[in-house]
Amino acid sequence: MYKTWKALASVTVAAALVIAPLVTAGAAADEPPPDEPTTVAEETVAPSEGAVATDPPPTPVEAVADAVDTVVAAVADLVSPETATPQTYGYHPSPTPTYTPTPTPSCPPMPETGGYYPPECEVEVTPMLSVIPPTCEHAGTFTYSPTDTVTWTFEDQPDGSTIWTATPKDGYVFPEGAQTEWTVPNLDKLPADSNECTEYTVITPTLEWTPPTCDAGGTITFGPDRGVSWLESPNEDGSSTWTASPQDGYVFAEGAQTEWVVPLLAQLPEDSDACNMDVPTIVTFDFAPKPPTCEAAGSFDTAPFPIDREGYTLKVDRSFDGPGTYTITATAKPGFTIEGPTTATITVLGAIGFQSDDNEAPCFRAPSVTLGQPAVEDPCGTENDFAFLPDDTNTVTYEWVDVENPDNFDFIATVADGFTVDPVPTGYSVNGDGTYTYTWVPLPTFTDVPCNEDLIPGDINSECVGSVPYLSYAVNLPEGFVADSDTPLTITFVHPTDPSQDYVVTNLPLSGKLLWPGASVTPPGWPGWELLPDGKYVKTDGNYAWTRDGVTVLFEVNPSYQTTVNYPPESALCANPASVDPPPLAATGGADMGPWGIGGLAIAMTGLALILTRRLARR
Repeated sequence: MYKTWKALASVTVAAALVIAPLVTAGAAADEPPPDEPTTVAEETVAPSEGAVATDPPPTPVEAVADAVDTVVAAVADLVSPETATPQTYGYHPSPTPTYTPTPTPSCPPMPETGGYYPPECEVEVTPMLSVIPPTCEHAGTFTYSPTDTVTWTFEDQPDGSTIWTATPKDGYVFPEGAQTEWTVPNLDKLPADSNECTEYTVITPTLEWTPPTCDAGGTITFGPDRGVSWLESPNEDGSSTWTASPQDGYVFAEGAQTEWVVPLLAQLPEDSDACNMDVPTIVTFDFAPKPPTCEAAGSFDTAPFPIDREGYTLKVDRSFDGPGTYTITATAKPGFTIEGPTTATITVLGAIGFQSDDNEAPCFRAPSVTLGQPAVEDPCGTENDFAFLPDDTNTVTYEWVDVENPDNFDFIATVADGFTVDPVPTGYSVNGDGTYTYTWVPLPTFTDVPCNEDLIPGDINSECVGSVPYLSYAVNLPEGFVADSDTPLTITFVHPTDPSQDYVVTNLPLSGKLLWPGASVTPPGWPGWELLPDGKYVKTDGNYAWTRDGVTVLFEVNPSYQTTVNYPPESALCANPASVDPPPLAATGGADMGPWGIGGLAIAMTGLALILTRRLARR
């Protein structure tokens, strides 16, 4: 800046020397002499032929104005950023303009005689300056823009930086709040020995100390073990200030602590207060009761109490007397104090007990089931002697050990998952897979009393009861045969070709009346006839029509008897519907068809028949 302002001063002085005489002369020429009139006579002179017209010479005022314009132009050239030269306080690379706005075409050019653009013709531009800092390899650079609408000036600073200022040229304005001043740092390439251009190992110094005791002095621990120099400075109060500084090739982490004040670490004297006071101790209550089991309560061994430990003694409030709460108390010995709790509570629990609700919870015991006992049936003769397995249940199933061997009466009981057997009944033994084997000892015995082959028939025929057909029957047991119930009889209407269509009724007394197959009382029904939804009767091959033309009826207890029984003749009142028209509805409103003619008893008998067919004969 010194050179620039020197040149500017020189130009200004020169301009003053030129302008001053001209202004003086001009003033003298323009000022009329005294006592002369201020008017000038007009004279018209015609140019001679062939003469060349020339501009009149400038007046003194015009000459002064031209000189001023020349000075201003020279000054502008001197201060223009484009012609700036390196300055005393740093090197400034030539900035590169990056943006040139175009003035609004509709605005007129600036008048030559001076003046201002109207506000609507001022163009808004935004000055911008950006800096790329220097590195260890290259100098820094900066750019600013625009240049044709903004005047840029700078001022060097003692620290090597430069302050750049932007000013809009005529006809241009900056937006409100736009930045107009920037500080550009020294952009020289970074020195090779600078921190930025040197590789360092970053470390964090640490210092820790332990206080002195009555037995030993305190200690100091420094860290890390390399890269740090330590300086101790004693203080008046006996403490020391330790200062850490990095060694060559190392640098401390940002914000790392570098100074510590360490108290005096000499061993405490024996006559000091600290060495003549109670030693603090912490009580350890390391007792736990024996936990309970499913069958037994927990326990707590109080026999060792009182217990003597360093610094304190432990006592319990009472000897163990079963489940409950016990309190242990600690008492400090002379020269010791207790820090923390001085009592602890020990709780002894009772037996947990078994439960069968949750197999994942403690003490789960599967619910117990009872294994069944086998049974023997020994009627007359040998064909129908039976040994019966116990009936299956939802939790236990039974099967013969050897199904193919009728002389082996042993069987296996399988218990469902989640169940157990307690106690195990006599005759059963537990197998390795969790099943149970029943060994029949002694083997069952059978009397083998002979019996007659057939039942003794009584009156057996069909008959009408009102308008409904029935089978009327009576049979007698052979001599010496004893039935096992009052209803031992099974009656079967035998289908002539298909046994699966047999009509069977069980658990009947030895004499009585049985509703004919296909017949019903309410509404009236007959075999071979079908009651339509509209209440009319029509003939059908179904509904046990095959029993109308003579049917074989089998009577069985253990001995049996069979005979052929004819359906009532067509002339009988109960052979067919009296009318095919709908019969009147009965008060009960229900139908009783087929084998259900004896009501609920038929259901019970059918169930029993199914159970009997599952039993296996052993003989």
